Amino acid sequence: MAESLLSFNYSGLPTRLKSSYVSRITNTVSPVLSSNEFISKVLSRIDTEQENIKKATTRSKASSYTKIVLEKDKKRDAVYAGVLDLIKSKKNLSENPDIIRACEVLLHIFRKLGKNVTNQSYSRENVLLKALFKELEGPEAVSAINTLGIGAEIKALIDSQDDFEKTVSKKDGELSTQDGKKSIDAYRSLNLHFNALMEHIRYNIEVGESPFTELTFPLNQIIAEANRSAGLSETPDKDQDSEEKPEETETVAG
Repeated sequence: MAESLLSFNYSGLPTRLKSSYVSRITNTVSPVLSSNEFISKVLSRIDTEQENIKKATTRSKASSYTKIVLEKDKKRDAVYAGVLDLIKSKKNLSENPDIIRACEVLLHIFRKLGKNVTNQSYSRENVLLKALFKELEGPEAVSAINTLGIGAEIKALIDSQDDFEKTVSKKDGELSTQDGKKSIDAYRSLNLHFNALMEHIRYNIEVGESPFTELTFPLNQIIAEANRSAGLSETPDKDQDSEEKPEETETVAG
């Protein structure tokens, strides 16, 4: 039985590595399948989107708001960590069962967000924090917040998130006046076409179609290396943003 193509944990890769592995795979595929009309068109589209991403990255880094967005993000991260530490300390230092119970209620809500919340991409952290705020509006959570007397701290966290999103909106407005495709759109298109490429190659390898089968060994070497990298990378670069966490490009609020 012919060797199969390994499963590729593409979505698990941080974007700083994703583009590199996409290029290595397309450079491996192109010499073997350049005469295939479908493959040729997909490879051309992938190259186009890679170039669009580079241009978007350059535009974003030149934005007057890039550093301000980073500062606002660091502020909300610090407030988030401070609130979480405050709840934990109250739980550890108190012998009052009502206080301990209130802490447990809130910690349970925070744990739903998963680990490394503040290391997620901008847009992913937006989603997580909005989910947190919604849960904190529940009657049990409101009661716990009142019991602990941390209403001001929770409000500070909400305000820091609002401040971050307003700054991102200003940056998006600045970038929208410039020519070129937005990075988030380029990444979505890249992901779509790259996944289509890999599925097409996988199918033809499975049915033993030549010359696709010639790619099994070299592609599996690249995929195995990429999967190891995906496993080692627990979090993306913080200044990345898109649905797949691109590098420092246009950010999207919420």
